[in-house]
This record gives sequence, C-alpha cells and structure tokens, in this order.
Amino acid sequence: MRHRLYYILLLVFIAGIVLTGLILHADGRYWIWSLAGLVLYIWCKDVFTGQPWFGRMPSPLQRNPGISEEAYQLQVLDYPAAPGDEQAGYRTLAQLCVAAEKQADLLAFFGQLKDFSRDEDYGTTLNYVMEYLDEHSIHFIMTLDWRAAVEDLEWRVGSALKDNFDQTLSLPRPEDYPPRASVSHSSVFSDYDRPLRAAGFQIGLINTGSDEYVVLVHRTTDKEAVAKAVGQIGYPYMEITEHRSA
Repeated sequence: MRHRLYYILLLVFIAGIVLTGLILHADGRYWIWSLAGLVLYIWCKDVFTGQPWFGRMPSPLQRNPGISEEAYQLQVLDYPAAPGDEQAGYRTLAQLCVAAEKQADLLAFFGQLKDFSRDEDYGTTLNYVMEYLDEHSIHFIMTLDWRAAVEDLEWRVGSALKDNFDQTLSLPRPEDYPPRASVSHSSVFSDYDRPLRAAGFQIGLINTGSDEYVVLVHRTTDKEAVAKAVGQIGYPYMEITEHRSA
C-alpha cells in the first residue's frame, strides 16, 4: 500500500509543479526549487516505502591490499584440500538445493575445494563458497546481514525458488512491514517461510554464530538430509519456527 501511495503522490507532485508553473508563468527560481524538492522526494523513496530503488547485493569481501591477485592465487594453490566430509556435505547440498543443469559445474568446484579456514580474508571456507556462488549468480547458500532490508530476503528466496525448483510463489510484500524494517524484524522469516511450507519447501538456516543469516531453500522432505549435510560442512542447521504474536 505504501509503495502504491508513493507513486501516486509522485505523479501528483510532478503534475502540481508543472501546472502551477504554467498557470503562474513562474520564473527560473520556481523551477529550480521545485525540481530540488522533487529530487529530494525521489531520493528518499526508502523512507516512505521501506524499499530503495535498487536491491542490494552483498558486499564482496575485501582482499588484503598488500598482496597482488597473482600472488594471492599462487598462495591459494598451496592451501590444503577441504576435508573429504566437508566436500561431501557441499556436494549433497548442491544435489538437494540446486537445479540439475547447474549441478555438474558446482560438483566439480566442490570436488576441488580448498580449505580457507586459515585465509586472512575469508576466514572460513563457507565465506569463500558464498562469494563464489554470488559471483556466478547461483542462488544456493546465501548470506544476509542482520540489518538487510526485507526486499533482500524476498529477492534471495524468490530467486532460489525460481532458479532451482522452477517455482514462483506469492510471498509477503516488503512494503507491508514498517519503514526501514530489516530481516531481523520479529516475524519476517516466519512470514516468508509459511508460503514455502504450504508448497512443500522451507527456508533453512546455517548457524555460523555471527551477525548474519545464511539461508538456503530446500524441500521439506529433504530436511533431515540437508541438516546432516550442513553438519558435514561444520555448522548447525536451524529451521524457522512459527512466530506468534503476544
């Protein structure tokens, strides 16, 4: 509702500026100040609707500026392989959560996966994997900062459903939440999980113990297998519990 109202007011604002200027034969100062007000209104879209103009991509990890890319890649070649159980966990998750046509390349990637737990930039192998997935637009294991906007969760979940399971579901609208509400808002995750469960899917969380949400989408019938595979990559699995208002 707020989203629609924002655009209605924008059109009224533009029409009012033009009509008033023409009727009053306004001078240049009128048009400059009116344009400035219009730009301010457009710029502050997220204040009125809770949604910015463009969805946010996660910020890439910053490479240590003291080492060149070539030197870093040579350094990575010396990293040990990720433990076999960890590689197996990632392969299982890919088979359960990724579209069949994308699995071959992904399984090959996991078969050659290095251990990044001692890498000063990534800190964990999971961080390296998530950056790789984002760079290749694979909506599989997805990170969201605890302050991320609701539309980021909508985009992540909707993309995972469409790309991996060819499903398009009716999801909650970000504009139905308070302005500037984040994914940490009390009911957001349960609101998005509910329509997935009705269609035989659910949101799973990988508990990294940090101030982020690591999300994946899978079939409800695969929950036990997904939880076991998440354990193999070194983390506890969590599912969404239904939020109940007091």
